[in-house]
Formats: sequence, structure tokens, C-alpha cells
Amino acid sequence: MAKPAGFSPYTTDEATEAEDLLEVAAIACEAPTGEEWEHVEPHDYETGSNEEGWQ
Repeated sequence: MAKPAGFSPYTTDEATEAEDLLEVAAIACEAPTGEEWEHVEPHDYETGSNEEGWQ
């Protein structure tokens, strides 16, 4: 990210509830099929392992 300070609004306590959005795709897939969505993210959002994506 060119200006990391621009990300600060998304680090508030209220914004942490947005983590629930990470489950939307799985729920959307499972609802019509009845099968669990098996997907492994290439990067762990909790560790910031995608350093290149933040530059």
C-alpha cells in the first residue's frame, strides 16, 4: 500500500467485525450444493504473509 495510513480506518474495533465477510463465499457455495466449500487461501490474512501485496 502506497500510504499505509489509509488503511487505519479498517483497523478499528468495529471494522474487525468485517472478518465475517470472509465466510460469505463458503456459505454461498454450500447453500445450494449442500457440500462444504474446500478452499485454502494462498496467503494467511492474519499473519500478513503476502508482504508483496502490501507494497
